[in-house]
Amino acid sequence: MGILLQLPHRHTFLYMLKQLTAAILLLAFMASSFCRTVIVLDYFANTTAYAKSCINKARLNMHCNGKCQMMKKLEQEEKNDQENLERKAENKKEKASGGGEFLQSGQRSICLACTGVSRY
Repeated sequence: MGILLQLPHRHTFLYMLKQLTAAILLLAFMASSFCRTVIVLDYFANTTAYAKSCINKARLNMHCNGKCQMMKKLEQEEKNDQENLERKAENKKEKASGGGEFLQSGQRSICLACTGVSRY
């Protein structure tokens, strides 16, 4: 605190802004990294809600208690992650190939990215 009091107000604001930005980025990273953990913790916190929508209610000997619903959520999250990886791979391929759009003009092609002209 003593250091903050010695800094001018402008520097204090910038310091606080940097700290806030770092905290937001860290939380976003943690949320994306620990999404599966959050789903499992949600299951344990709301087991009765999961058990109500259980597809194995008739099979009492399975003792599912909504684990099937948790697994569905985990599978959906895995599917979403896989789709995101495929999109990233497509974007990398597009960037590696130049990603330039070409406009057919008569007998020659003009690279729109090279000319700075937008197609839209």
